Order: sequence, then structure tokens, then C-alpha cells
Amino acid sequence: MRNSNPVFNNNLFTRPQGLSGNQTMTVSGTITKSFYSLFLVVLSALSTWLYLMVTHNFQTVAIFSGMGTIVSFIIGFIVIFKPQTGHITVPLYSIFQGFALGAVTTLLSQVYSGIAFQAVALTMGVALSMLVSYKFGLIQATEKFRSILTIATGGIFVVYMASMLLGFFGIHLPFLRGGMFGIVFSLVVIGIAALNLILDFDNIERGANSGAPAYMEWIGAFGLMVTLIWLYWEIIRLISILRGDDD
Repeated sequence: MRNSNPVFNNNLFTRPQGLSGNQTMTVSGTITKSFYSLFLVVLSALSTWLYLMVTHNFQTVAIFSGMGTIVSFIIGFIVIFKPQTGHITVPLYSIFQGFALGAVTTLLSQVYSGIAFQAVALTMGVALSMLVSYKFGLIQATEKFRSILTIATGGIFVVYMASMLLGFFGIHLPFLRGGMFGIVFSLVVIGIAALNLILDFDNIERGANSGAPAYMEWIGAFGLMVTLIWLYWEIIRLISILRGDDD
């Protein structure tokens, strides 16, 4: 089973011999852990926002965002390669991602009032529409769909990595920074991120139906968080581009 989200693969969602029913992954259990992880992201982000608004120490935004991004990136690899640690690593990932989200969102809110509400509302709206589309079979996770989305997501990852590496040398890709190309690119990325939610929903159901071990509920929640946070980052970037062009 091919998947553009590296969290999911066939080897992880395999039921070891001897597992009983209450030791296996369930959709309801994954949903509970997903909401818990989302709660930690929001709580961490709000705590960061409160600190910055009370102290007005906006010089620490880079510290919060850098620390949150780097640490959560490292934790993410641990989750993937050591899924049995998910009950510890997934909550930690959510907390550190919340630091980064809260810091950057607070800073952008000082320039574009109401951008946080707009980004959250659009992210939740897109996620809900993808869930409805999946449940009613409007979009199906066929093997062709998976293959195309995997290639598209991989291409975006290459662009992101190239942009980061070139940034060390002071070179910036213009279509990532604004203008019409920036808007179009961001819309494409948002569409691909949204479609990745379809694969996340499908893989959670497949894992539960195949009797994957219970700790995979944390991995299912982690996969959803990765995609939702990616979607949020791209939506808030698009809003800032659009509102910046209007100034």
C-alpha cells in the first residue's frame, strides 16, 4: 500500500500473532487520540500566544518557532521508526508543533488582524469537507489516486528542501514568497495536503480492519496531525500573501 504520508505503511499496520481484540487498533480509539493530540497543539499554541501578548517579547518568536520545528521534526522520526513509543512521542510532537504554530501565528496576527481565526476556520472547513467526501465515497483512495498523490507530495517536499538549502546561501525561490506564482503554488499545495487527508482516513480504517496493534492508534493520530498542521501552515501562508498584496 503506497502512501504519500511517511507515517503509514504496510509493515506498521500488520497484526502480530496472538493479539486479542482489546489489543488491536480501532477507529474510535484513533479518533480519541487524534482529538487529544489536537488539544495539545491548541493548548501549546495558546500558551505561546499568551506569553507573547503579555510580555510583548516578540524577539523570542524565532526561538519558539525554531525550537518547535526542529524538536518536533526529530520527534517525528522517532515516531516513524519507533511506533511503540507513540503514547509518549506523539503528545510531545503535538506540544512542540504548538510552540511553532503559536509563535508564528501571533507574529502574523500583529500584522494581519484576524488571520489566526481565518486560518483555523479554513483548515477545519477543508478537513471536514474531506471527511465528508471520504465517508460518502465522493473521493476514493484508489491505488492510482495514491500513486499520483505520492508523486505530487514528493515533488513538493523536494521544492521545500531545495528552498531551505538555497536559503542558507541567500537565494530565495520567488514563487514561494508571494505574487501570482506564490498564490498559485500555495493553492496547489493546499489541494494536495487536503487530499492527503483522504489517505489518512483510509489508512486508519485499513489498520483497524486488518487488526493492527493498539499502539498504532497513536500513529494514526500522528498521521492526521502531520497533515492538518501542514495544511494549516500553507493556508496561513496563502492568507498572508493575499492580504499582503492588498496592502
